[in-house]
Amino acid sequence: MAFAGLSDDVILEILAERKHLENIVADYQKEDALLQESEQKHEALLKEEKTVEAKISHLNEEIRPDKKDEELLELIHERKELEEELLHIEQELREPLPIGKKQEKVSGSDTPEVTKKETQVKLPVTPTEPVVQEKIKEEPAVPEAPKPIFKEAGFGNQEIRLDGLQESGDFEKYVHQLEASRDSLGGFLQSLPREARQNKSFMLKVASIDPAYAMHYAVDELRLDEDFHRRIAGMRNSRGSGNALAEMDPPMRTGQVVLIGTREDFRNVHFAREDMPEYDEIIKTAKKSALEKISEFKEAVDLTTLIPKILQRDEAFMAAVQKVLHKNQPA
Repeated sequence: MAFAGLSDDVILEILAERKHLENIVADYQKEDALLQESEQKHEALLKEEKTVEAKISHLNEEIRPDKKDEELLELIHERKELEEELLHIEQELREPLPIGKKQEKVSGSDTPEVTKKETQVKLPVTPTEPVVQEKIKEEPAVPEAPKPIFKEAGFGNQEIRLDGLQESGDFEKYVHQLEASRDSLGGFLQSLPREARQNKSFMLKVASIDPAYAMHYAVDELRLDEDFHRRIAGMRNSRGSGNALAEMDPPMRTGQVVLIGTREDFRNVHFAREDMPEYDEIIKTAKKSALEKISEFKEAVDLTTLIPKILQRDEAFMAAVQKVLHKNQPA
């Protein structure tokens, strides 16, 4: 464009507008590069998600009741880490792509003075503020006070308040979906909203199918609910997917919880600690159940696999075990 014959003011306005357009193009190019980078990262996350899901599926096949306790604990710990990694990947995938920043910058501090003046002329101030204020007065919005989560205070006496999950009808929907997702329980529980995984009634229904999965995916107050832990500890895991006590936070494996878990499976005795008031009862319960199991299996017993190490250190108990084995041998 030729500037001959134009006044200085007009030339300055044209130069300012050209500079403004150059800034817009530069911003667009930066955002385009950022968008391409985000798309590449998104594709990489999708591949990583499939890889982690495949590893979890393989671990689910490896976690079987014929494994030793130590091996099971290691496999469950590895699966838990992979599930946390998968959750982190899914959170990143849900993040929106970085678009829409051009509009913010156009109206920002780098806008030329000419553009600001034009905007002021095109958008005159009108006396609309009193009308808006009047509408706000007509429709007040007063938020309700939050209801307490616990009905009673004090650890061990907490009682989870049933939330809106049942009232909204979602409870029945999730229970129906749960029954249809027995073969893909982990994926189903991962897809649930947090309000479902903190609902005690619903998670106990999950526990009736698989207590280890219920304990693993429970969140918020349920992780501190002693009654929930006791119920979980007393449930049999017919799927053999893992040990519910291993999924509990260590402070919640109280003496009562371990005792209940040992009554269900004497191998849970390895969670017992000598500082527990119920320690002697836990050991006594484990010994009685172990002897009954040995008598049931007869000579087909691998003591190193079946008997937890905490019981193997008891010489008197191991002598009783040998007597049962000798009694079971054919004459």
